[in-house]
Amino acid sequence: MNCIRIVGLLVVALTLGACGGGEGGTPVSLPATTGTVSGTVLASSNGAPLAGVAVTAAGRGASTAADGTYALTEVPAGDGKVISFELAGHAK
Repeated sequence: MNCIRIVGLLVVALTLGACGGGEGGTPVSLPATTGTVSGTVLASSNGAPLAGVAVTAAGRGASTAADGTYALTEVPAGDGKVISFELAGHAK
């Protein structure tokens, strides 16, 4: 039974928004409410990229591309997100 190895799982692109309304019209920074989770899924047996892996987190989903990469956008910010990977014929 093959296993899936996750490489480069990153939470990126959490940007801070700015809006007017502070004292004297000074912009006020607000915490990001969503971000992007991205990475590459490789076979543990030989390091080859795995295409077609279903990746889900916080109600968002994507499939890996031919090079094993994926990106989940608009993932709610915060701790405790569970990321799930599934490919027929491979162990979770």
